[in-house]
Amino acid sequence: MEQRSIELSLEYRYMFVTDITNCYGSIDTQCLDDVIALRNTSCQTDGDSEMANSMRMLLRSMQDGRNLGIPQGSEIFDFIAEIILGYADLMLSEAVADKLPGCDYRILRYRDDYRVFCNDYDQLKQISYMLQQTLTRLHFLVNSNKTMMSEDIISDSIKQDKQFYIFNTPIAKKMFVWKREKDKDGKEKMVSKYETVYDFNGIQKNLLFIRMFGKKFPNGGQIRNMLEAFDRRIKKYKEVTAREFTSMFLGDTDDADEYSSEKHKDTDKHIYYGKQLKKETVLPMIAIAVQIALENIKHVNYALRTVSVLLDTLDDDECKEEVMDKVCSKFAHINNADYMELWLQNITYASDKKRGIKRYRMPLCRLAAGEEVELWNNSWIKEELADDLPLRSICAEEEVEEKSPVITFKANRSYLDILEGTSDDFSMFDDIPVDILEG
Repeated sequence: MEQRSIELSLEYRYMFVTDITNCYGSIDTQCLDDVIALRNTSCQTDGDSEMANSMRMLLRSMQDGRNLGIPQGSEIFDFIAEIILGYADLMLSEAVADKLPGCDYRILRYRDDYRVFCNDYDQLKQISYMLQQTLTRLHFLVNSNKTMMSEDIISDSIKQDKQFYIFNTPIAKKMFVWKREKDKDGKEKMVSKYETVYDFNGIQKNLLFIRMFGKKFPNGGQIRNMLEAFDRRIKKYKEVTAREFTSMFLGDTDDADEYSSEKHKDTDKHIYYGKQLKKETVLPMIAIAVQIALENIKHVNYALRTVSVLLDTLDDDECKEEVMDKVCSKFAHINNADYMELWLQNITYASDKKRGIKRYRMPLCRLAAGEEVELWNNSWIKEELADDLPLRSICAEEEVEEKSPVITFKANRSYLDILEGTSDDFSMFDDIPVDILEG
């Protein structure tokens, strides 16, 4: 319920939350005839009054002769409650289709907890009234203390105690550790280094912490540092996964049959299923990163880089394209979003070209997409001079074609490569004093 709600924040702006007061204790067994017959719906049948009477008689005997309420604690009673609430779902969906045709909305229900999502605030209010009317017909009452309209879907999808725990626990800390490593000659030696240790194994909690920090200190400089650290954590997570997978199942050979062999059966479950970033995990994190971008415009490029890194972990191209469309539509209603569009196009360029989509309004983005655009008003220049101005050369088309959908900042890429051990080109440090380098 929580994860799906966070994910839906990519598609919807508003959420209505409510639940039923004393749900099981409020069930009126007299309604079973209507429920079984699906009365007053397009699916209405003759029902089964004999079954309804038998259920009523048995439930009444368990409730000391009372017709109101059903017992709790058994799956059979959960099933009976689900039959009744499912009937309410059907009546509500038909009421919305009748009174709000074409309305784009989504409802999540877990037992007696409801979350309704919509992009139109007025329509969401109407749906909330319809929901309350439908529940009243079945003698249910909504809990006024847990009923609210929300514009902050992510925060209001997570319980307050969990948010407090996340924000008041340090996500990462530096620790001085000793490790036994091999040198270039293959000899083992003890080395000391500082390593980042994470208190939370769940990387989504890491991102939630950044989002909560951003709400408390909007556009704070630490947000950029935390997003950079998060991106490195995702990259390291993926690399460790691939290395463990290779060494565990394939060893030093390319024999893929080793992976499926019986002797690796137990380990397979732990490594393969326990270490891969699944779509169900990635999509809510993308939604959180998008919200960080919207709330911290100063660091929108870093938040969108996080989005691109997370998108890159998805294997399904259709899913990637669907998520990219949702991300772009989330920014579509933002005014003066030219800077955002520049970074979004870094992520979507290859997919947009493949699908023939032209989604950006900014002239530079349209130029990069191959459109004929007038970047500047040259009407005041002599015609023979204006015609020869090389306007398209402002876009390096060869570099654009080679652009990866994962955003990379060239200014610090070489420095990060050195830190990560993937480069030994130290020429960038030539003009820095030796004492600073040693430090």
